[in-house]
Amino acid sequence: MKGFIMIRKTCILSVMLAMTVWAASDSLGTVEQSRLARIENAVSKVLSKAGINFSGEFRSQFLLSRVDGDGVRKSFRKDEGVEFTSVDFDISARPNSAVSGRLIFRLHQDWRNLWSSYKNPISSRWISVNGLVKSVFSYNVGDFRQKYSPLTLYSPDIEIPYEPEIFARQRKMAMDEVFLGDNDRLMQGVNMNFDAEIVPVFREFHLNVLGSRLKMVTDNEPGQKKVILDSTLMDKYCFGTNLSMGFIPQLSVGGSFLTIFDNRYSYGADLELADTIAQRTMVYAGRAGFGTAPWIDPKAFNILLSAEFALSSDDTSWLKVDTISPTQYVLNLHSKKINGIVVSADLKSTLKLGSSGAMRFDLGFLSNAPDFRNELAQSPTFFAFRIMNSENDPGTGALYSTFDALYRHVFEFCVSENAAKEGNLMGWLKGPMSKNAYGTGILTQREIRKVQPDNALSLVMPFGPATPNRIGAKAGLSADFLDKAIHVSGAFKYLSEQEPLSARLDNTTTLYELPKTAFLEAGGGLSVNVAALGKWWPHPLILSGGYTLSRASNDGITQFAGSPWETTVHFINGGLYWTFWRKASLLGGLQYVTTGIDGILDNVVRDLAQLHWAAGLEYKVSDGGTLTGSFGFTDVTHTDETNPNASTADFRQWQTDLYLTVRF
Repeated sequence: MKGFIMIRKTCILSVMLAMTVWAASDSLGTVEQSRLARIENAVSKVLSKAGINFSGEFRSQFLLSRVDGDGVRKSFRKDEGVEFTSVDFDISARPNSAVSGRLIFRLHQDWRNLWSSYKNPISSRWISVNGLVKSVFSYNVGDFRQKYSPLTLYSPDIEIPYEPEIFARQRKMAMDEVFLGDNDRLMQGVNMNFDAEIVPVFREFHLNVLGSRLKMVTDNEPGQKKVILDSTLMDKYCFGTNLSMGFIPQLSVGGSFLTIFDNRYSYGADLELADTIAQRTMVYAGRAGFGTAPWIDPKAFNILLSAEFALSSDDTSWLKVDTISPTQYVLNLHSKKINGIVVSADLKSTLKLGSSGAMRFDLGFLSNAPDFRNELAQSPTFFAFRIMNSENDPGTGALYSTFDALYRHVFEFCVSENAAKEGNLMGWLKGPMSKNAYGTGILTQREIRKVQPDNALSLVMPFGPATPNRIGAKAGLSADFLDKAIHVSGAFKYLSEQEPLSARLDNTTTLYELPKTAFLEAGGGLSVNVAALGKWWPHPLILSGGYTLSRASNDGITQFAGSPWETTVHFINGGLYWTFWRKASLLGGLQYVTTGIDGILDNVVRDLAQLHWAAGLEYKVSDGGTLTGSFGFTDVTHTDETNPNASTADFRQWQTDLYLTVRF
């Protein structure tokens, strides 16, 4: 619940008093003038607080995660708990529409450190100054979120069709910790927008200009286990502008410009070398859209055709393929321009089915050059990072689970003495830190090449729609019936590398060149609100299920220079959400994913199977308060025909979770 502190009576009385004193001010002396100034200052403070808005959320959680199995280290603890009470305050101060301030800060008390807390319990999460002038010009100074298009400024968030509700809400909480969602990038700097209708030329006119810092040489924090791979040599910044114009309904054009650059003066070594290796990347993009809305009622039938073209130009010292290991890259100080082009086109149509249903069809084409570079769209936001029971992982990812990374996060964690002794191996120091597989950092091209994506989630497009070296088509079909009581959908992607991977001795001599890797993704699902069929129950009873197949394959050359291989992923989701009483709901979820790697000529078979299920009960204490309890289980099994000891990495995980939240 949000409330405004509007002190009208106090303001009126204060103003009347101030006016009375002012009327007699001609005969007042110095003392009276000082008193008048104090009264006027008090009135100004009262008026400035008339637009203060408080909101926030209290949270309290007890989570016990226990792990065992052949892959668990016996000498390390097998239990990890999360017990805390915290509150997030979201304060907005708006004396007028032209200027306002927003602050989000957290008070956090970890139960395990109740009597010996060594960390400041107060942490700021968001600070910004915002404003709206004449209803057309808005600005943000400080923290802000922004996106342009999938090829320019964009956050490639993980998508899981028909994800069970019990898991989806956990993933949202983990993403909210770093302000991710809706494919927005979290940035810090200055963001300005001009939005207006300019009659009679423009039905819509949107202009954005932003400047943000991306990396600082002082970013690393002691005690923090970093997902980002390289230390920052220089401060990194970006500048961007985006223009979008609409003339008639569904007729629009637009364009974007982005530049990413290093501040070479922040380099702590030779400036001449800094000038050589400093990044300078520019991205130019243009887009257009055209639809049938001017002639046909879009609620009944609509077709929209949109296209985007993007060009990147990078003069950073280029990276060449290592002749010994083709997957490794080394720095070549002979700079050259590196240009990449992307073309994307989409056709979307909507057809109304009677009075209570609709059908949608999508068809798209993408051509993305291998040398297209844009870290603002290609930097991933999800990293394969162990969360719960992380001390038992020897630092090699042996205990990694897709579901653990997707759905868990810990705001404050401190390793035990036993684990701290392995600090060099684990990348840990003795100190409090946060654990979250989601991140907002902008990676360099070298860092992006080092990222090991989770194939279960992003085998086909690991870096989102702007993933380089892809060409192909995609299609999707979805429909809902009976006032959205039934929803069914299917999607298909068939892509390949635009250029094959090759190993080169130098810029002119090629050792060998592999065939192009082919990528396939196909899936579908169904969601049914059983209670809405026949209106036999007043509350939701939703059953959902989905299946996705992902595949990447390469024909190879010979057994010695590029063996044929194939990676296949099967992902199954099933969910239940049943409000069996007006305040109580039953939640259930089942997920099963298998990842198989087959080396055809050398008979290599590696399989990873992950089973995940959970059941829980939700009770809405009030409109703003919810208590949720759940019990979950994860089982991870490895099979490797070339390694008889592969089962030693198997493990099981049990999690008991009790979570209370109160919003205000």
